[in-house]
Amino acid sequence: MPCTCGNWRRWIRPLVVLLYILLLLVVLPLCIWELQKSGVSTPNKAWFIAGIFVFMTIPISLWGILQHLVHYTQPELQKPIIRILWMVPIYSLDSWIALKYPNIAIYVGNM
Repeated sequence: MPCTCGNWRRWIRPLVVLLYILLLLVVLPLCIWELQKSGVSTPNKAWFIAGIFVFMTIPISLWGILQHLVHYTQPELQKPIIRILWMVPIYSLDSWIALKYPNIAIYVGNM
């Protein structure tokens, strides 16, 4: 049986979609259950709502990056685009961590 690793353009998109769906079906309910189990304060609610937006933005931006990598036909144009698209997940995770841990926000923000 031939190895399909060389033909990664065919299986990478369904794999990414499947992993995202599993994440939404497993991690999100666990987080909601954890919030319901404990007494939820306002900062925790804000952190949870921000986390929902982080988990919405990361797959969308990673999908755009993946599309550029799959259809990598103009490297000189697509390299800067991919770099710019990486700003979205990095900044969203940075902001989300800073919201939960304000003490280290100055260190996380300067990465």
